[in-house]
Amino acid sequence: MSYIYILILYKHSKNCIMRVGIKMIKNLVRKGLVVAIVIILIGINTYSAGKIEMKAESMSHFIKESLLSDDVPEVEWIKQLGGENTEIGIKSKQTSEGGFILVGGYSSYYSFPQSLLLHQLNKDISAQTLLMKNDVDGDEEWSKIFGGPPQSYNLCPSIEVDSDGGYVLAGETNYFTQSPPWSDVWMVKTNAIGDHLWNKTFGGPRDDFGHSMKKTSDDGFIITGGCYDINAETYKVLLLKIDAYGNEQWSRMFGSSSYFQFGFDVDTTDDGGYVIIGGRTSFRGESIVLIKTDSLGQQEWDKTYQPGEESYGLCVKQTTDGGYIIAGNIISGRNKDQFQSEEAFLIKTDASGNSQWSRSYPGALIIEYLGDSVIQTLDGGFLLAGCKWIDYTEMCDGWCVRTYADGNTKWEKNIDYQTIDFFASVLKTEDGGYLLTGGTSPSFYSPFDVLLVKLESEDEPPDLEIDITGGLGVNAVITNNGSADAADVNWELHVDGGIFGMINKNVNGTIDIIPTGKSKTVGTGLFLGFGGIQINAKVLETEKIVVGTQLIFFTIIN
Repeated sequence: MSYIYILILYKHSKNCIMRVGIKMIKNLVRKGLVVAIVIILIGINTYSAGKIEMKAESMSHFIKESLLSDDVPEVEWIKQLGGENTEIGIKSKQTSEGGFILVGGYSSYYSFPQSLLLHQLNKDISAQTLLMKNDVDGDEEWSKIFGGPPQSYNLCPSIEVDSDGGYVLAGETNYFTQSPPWSDVWMVKTNAIGDHLWNKTFGGPRDDFGHSMKKTSDDGFIITGGCYDINAETYKVLLLKIDAYGNEQWSRMFGSSSYFQFGFDVDTTDDGGYVIIGGRTSFRGESIVLIKTDSLGQQEWDKTYQPGEESYGLCVKQTTDGGYIIAGNIISGRNKDQFQSEEAFLIKTDASGNSQWSRSYPGALIIEYLGDSVIQTLDGGFLLAGCKWIDYTEMCDGWCVRTYADGNTKWEKNIDYQTIDFFASVLKTEDGGYLLTGGTSPSFYSPFDVLLVKLESEDEPPDLEIDITGGLGVNAVITNNGSADAADVNWELHVDGGIFGMINKNVNGTIDIIPTGKSKTVGTGLFLGFGGIQINAKVLETEKIVVGTQLIFFTIIN
């Protein structure tokens, strides 16, 4: 295991000179390494309320790598984005033009992200939702803040790109100044430039909150979180189905009166159902619960896991073999909010939730309640993101680990940008690289900024073929002709034309995985019109244009 450190003292809008020197010296003493330290005084120009850009050639001093493989992706760029108050990134999605849309948190209190890192999420402080649009290089194009009164907690940790090009956010609004305090699930809909279109709340007389949202095949949304069951006098897992217009279709609760139970993440499954990862608190301690439902939210089975004293399952994804990958944290020896032992973990299960293997990564942690912390890679492995504490001090690095299909480490990368760095989520980008989204600060007692880190591709670009068919709507059959699975495949379908140009149908979405040699079909659904049409299908970087004829509700491809 080799480490290379170069110390650069620099000045910018948030003076970090003392911080960088102290942190690096502690790292060197801790590792007992003999290292040449190059001290260079440079000035980095700030722009647009303190935004800082680091190009690849000037970033080597921020990066620590543990190399167990030769094909470690390089850091393409690092961006620090923010103003005077605290702003953190939680989750990013790639948009049709190749840029990114980011959802995060905004607060005048630095203790907001601090509570996330210390596993004590404090909803009794003012926090609002940040929506930020970035271009393909990570530079900010615009940002918007959504929330309620100044003394309220209004945080949406989930975002989806809607079929009309706008954005849908989901989370919770918490009225902590009310007596008694209570919260609701909260959804916000915007157009493509972030203008507010509508927002809705869902809930009963007591607490209801949303932690995770995914888009569904019918253009609606599925949300998981928690709710207080007045009859059982306990918290239960909440599963909430919403249509494309923000109307509730149904809701389900899962749990028992003998313990508290919450849902932290939800994913759609190949059979049209849903899988939820959550936490269960009982006299035995904190355990993990995995719940599988059908398309109407009726429970099919559940499984519990307890790999450690306090175990938290925070993220779940269905894998290409039909099973599931679970990411979370194990905390042991908690004593007055200080942790004697902590580690991130992965659990791989089969399609029925039976554990196949588990791996732990000591010293690393997943950010709780937020983000998509794990994704499956094209070769069947996984990329896990979070943070890594430095000897249990008030210093941590942004951290990610790339594994093989069995969970064993392929490579590991730490980003040592400021004193406090963390990643809440990871996204597979269209160019085959990865985007890590999180936050950064010179100290626990200073405002945080959004931190974006782009890693270059470690895979060959997918070889995708598009076949457009007609019928009751337009369908695109996407075939993966490459030698590896294609993950996080963004697609768009645009239909224009007809008499007087009255046909204008636009849909888009993301396919989690297209296995090599397999196909997936996406479509517009039924639409009405008459006359000649042009159909444009775009899948990642592959594009196909055909013409056809619309006969009221039937589409003919010429």
